[in-house]
This record gives sequence, C-alpha cells and structure tokens, in this order.
Amino acid sequence: VNAATVQSAFGRWQAAYDLFARAQANYEENLPPEDARLGGLYNNMALALTALGRCGEAYRCFQRALEIM
Repeated sequence: VNAATVQSAFGRWQAAYDLFARAQANYEENLPPEDARLGGLYNNMALALTALGRCGEAYRCFQRALEIM
C-alpha cells in the first residue's frame, strides 16, 4: 500500500492501481471485512481509478470505503 501511495504521489496512476489491487487481494483474504485498513485501501483505489478515468469502478470503490468507514 505504501508503494502504491508513492506511485500516486508521482502521478503514476496505473502503477499505483496495480499495487493497490495486489494489496486488495491480500487484505480481503487476511482482514475482517469491517477493518478500517480495508476502507482506506478502497478509498485510495478509487482515487487512482478516478485519475485513470475509470469512474464507474471508482464509484463502487468509494461506496465500499464508505460502508466500512
């Protein structure tokens, strides 16, 4: 997640999203569904998706983040 956040800071949105997606698989397997870290991850994924113009997917990630938080 930290590496993905750094990629985001430098505007490397696709690289950031790819790393967030890897973290998502790990988080969903190892964290309870209401864990705040999962909510933060979904929010960060949504920001990367928005920057990539993938607004529908971003909206779904934002919704998931809000449900958890």
